[in-house]
Amino acid sequence: MASTLQLTNLKLPTLPVAAMKVLELVQDPDVDVQSLGKVIEYDPAMAARLVRLANSSLFGLTREISSVRQALVILGLRTVKLAALSFTLLETLVDKSGKNSLAHCWRSIITNAMASRLLAPLFKIDPEEAFLAGLMQDIGGLICAQSFGPKYLEFVEKAKEECNPDISIYEQKEYGFTHTDVSVQLLEHWRLPSRIIEAVREHEQVDLKVALEEKRQELSLVLATSDAITSFLLKPSTEHLDRFVIVADGFGDSASEIDKFVQKLEMQVDEMAELLELKLPSGVSYEDVAAKARELSKDLRVEGREQLPLRVRQELARSQRENSCLALVLLRVTTASQLAKAGHNDEAEKLQRSVARMLQEITRESDALFRLNLSTFCVLATSTPMEGVETMVQRLIPKLQKATVTLDGQEVPAKFAFGVVVRSESAPADVNVESFLLKANDNLADAVQKGEFLSATTL
Repeated sequence: MASTLQLTNLKLPTLPVAAMKVLELVQDPDVDVQSLGKVIEYDPAMAARLVRLANSSLFGLTREISSVRQALVILGLRTVKLAALSFTLLETLVDKSGKNSLAHCWRSIITNAMASRLLAPLFKIDPEEAFLAGLMQDIGGLICAQSFGPKYLEFVEKAKEECNPDISIYEQKEYGFTHTDVSVQLLEHWRLPSRIIEAVREHEQVDLKVALEEKRQELSLVLATSDAITSFLLKPSTEHLDRFVIVADGFGDSASEIDKFVQKLEMQVDEMAELLELKLPSGVSYEDVAAKARELSKDLRVEGREQLPLRVRQELARSQRENSCLALVLLRVTTASQLAKAGHNDEAEKLQRSVARMLQEITRESDALFRLNLSTFCVLATSTPMEGVETMVQRLIPKLQKATVTLDGQEVPAKFAFGVVVRSESAPADVNVESFLLKANDNLADAVQKGEFLSATTL
């Protein structure tokens, strides 16, 4: 966490009078519709936006709203309070000069906000509160850009070009704090509700996989989830894929569910940008991005260990029938299990996914790939003699030798071993599933114990 001294040079904007009044009313649980309506009507821009919001597809109303008072009645007091506050906060930060240098930042901010709003009901969180929190979670980036000028924008561009999912690396090194620190400082300066401040402060520390599996109902989890979606949608790369896959899995087995979500998000981002009179960069197709996600994540969709015995039984029967070879290759990445035992689960899973991609690259469509546990994979290769296995291993070893994870600033190389069993064309007919799997496992244990790359047997 950055110190207060480090943040004192930042130019934190002061809220206009209308915003201060709205904020005061927002935090008053006894405020009535008439009082809030009067404040909003004194600000023509805010009033116009609120009426346009009420008429937007975001609320799906069938009747046309023409006044602030109608909007207050139809939308409800809480929604209007948070919407009015969001508009006034944004009005303070929008660059009216027409410059496009921060367009990418605004695209990210609006996408985060709308994703948070759409996700909120799944976590039993108020959608408008989630929208405001999503809007504010990366607002510190705008303050940094205004305070540090071209130098900071260079960091933004560098992070985009390198597909770096975390611009905070550059910020921390250069300034001693991150844009999230600035967001928190700004929200405290504006005296926003503590629930929103804490969610913004904590969202980067959320263990997304664990939190989603435990079905937590927390605003910080909504922000972490929307951030994972936004990062991948704006830059669909393997660097952003891991968290997106975790979120996509949370939508269930049907890929159409995540497709529906991103298509709806596309429409709402554009509508909100128009409502806020923001010119966002064009050319983002969320439908194409969803297809890209499925393409990039194919290598992560390996089969689980429960499918292995049945598949081995089927392939053994086929190889006996056709008098063909069948190879079973076990690969253990011992570094992954060591990292997990030391509590470095994120690094262990990152290494595991990296190895999964490598295996996908060197295996054929006819081969079956299984993930047995955090550190062990299995390749079942049909019509493959020992020579074919050796070729596969030789192709894979250089890739594995380059696989590393960063831990406490140090590169940790992957250590690995192979255990192989091959049923030859002349193998006896009584080779069964249990003995086949056991022999491969024994060979793997032997290779690990001796510190060798490979231990193999032909039956």
